[in-house]
Formats: sequence, structure tokens, C-alpha cells
Amino acid sequence: MLTLVACSGAANDSARQATQTPWIIYVSVTTTPEPAIITPLPTVTTGRPAATIAPTRAAVATRPAPTRTTTPAPIAQPTATQACNLGTVQLKSPEDGAPRNFKRDGGGIAFIFEWQPPATVSGPGDPKIGYQVDMTSRRQGTGTVINGARRMISNNKFHENGLRFIFDRDAVKNLAGGDNASVAWTVTVVKALANFDDANYLQVPVVVCGPPTPPRSIQLIVED
Repeated sequence: MLTLVACSGAANDSARQATQTPWIIYVSVTTTPEPAIITPLPTVTTGRPAATIAPTRAAVATRPAPTRTTTPAPIAQPTATQACNLGTVQLKSPEDGAPRNFKRDGGGIAFIFEWQPPATVSGPGDPKIGYQVDMTSRRQGTGTVINGARRMISNNKFHENGLRFIFDRDAVKNLAGGDNASVAWTVTVVKALANFDDANYLQVPVVVCGPPTPPRSIQLIVED
């Protein structure tokens, strides 16, 4: 409800003050009560996604512990002795596949090897130059290795013997082993580091001075 109060003008205030009665106008105001349920405002969604705040300190990556690789120290190898180059001999006797008979009871034969020296050692000279004779015996029919032998002779001794080397009877018997055998043999030019054993033709330290000859064979036949 509103209350309005009205008054006369300022000129008649003094004459009417005793008899004037204030008048009041009543205006009825009707108000509509608001609903008890408040409808929430719609949620406003913007098209731009919310910004992600970057961390002020970058993450520190964890590095794997370094792997230490240990390289072993190289093992010292013996220095190879420099080989000489004198060539290859030419085999003469026995001829390839030559038969040789001997008695089982002990009577036997010796091998007589003959070859032509290379042109570089055609005559006597350096006492350290010589030859290496290799032999391997195999049982006939099976090829099983029976025995082997290696002998050495100086070039000077070889010329002294008339360009031949003799492998004695007892040594031949050991190659046979009491049975028929095939003996393969080769000859290689070598140089002794010290001296040759021309008394026994045993092996001594040498360096190789050329390729070995192609192998030849001797057929050992045992007789009762």
C-alpha cells in the first residue's frame, strides 16, 4: 500500500494552517508472489577448451646409468719367423704307387728317396738349407692311419749322399705296423734355425722355403 500526503501551496500556509486537515489517498497495490522454485540459469559452455596450465618446472628425464665396456688388452702373439722362398723339389724315386715287399719276421727293406733340388740350391752351399721328408702310413682296405714319420737332411748332406735319402728298415717296419699299408710321402725345402742333425736325420726347428711336393705313395706288402 502506498500513502500519499498532499499539501497546499506556500502562499496560503499561514491563513489555512489552523483549519486545514491533511488528506490521505490510499492506493491498493496488489503484488504477485514469486514462485517458490527458482529456475537455475542455463550453463554457458564456450567452444574453447579450458587452457592447461603448463608446469613451471620441466620434468627431469631419468637417464640410465652408463654402461662401461671393458676392452681386454690384446694378448701378445709370438712373432712369426719370416719364411724363405726357394721353390719346390722334383720327385724322382720311388715312382707313385711303387710296391715294396718285406718279411713279417723282421727281414725288411729300406726306402730310398730321390729328388731333384730346385735351381736355387742346385749344389752344396748354405749349410742351413735342407729338406723335410714327411710320411704317413694307412692300412690298406680301411684307410686307418697306422703311423707317421718326419725326417730332415741338409742340402749339403743330400748332395754328399748322391742326391738320395735312405729311410732305414726298422723305420719302414714301424710304418707298416705288421700289416699291408699305403705310405704317402712329400718333400719340402726348409731352412734350419740352427743346424741340421745329419747324423740321425731327426727333426729340428726350421722355416718353410717353398710348397711341399704333391704326395706320392708306396705300397707296402707284408710277406710271411
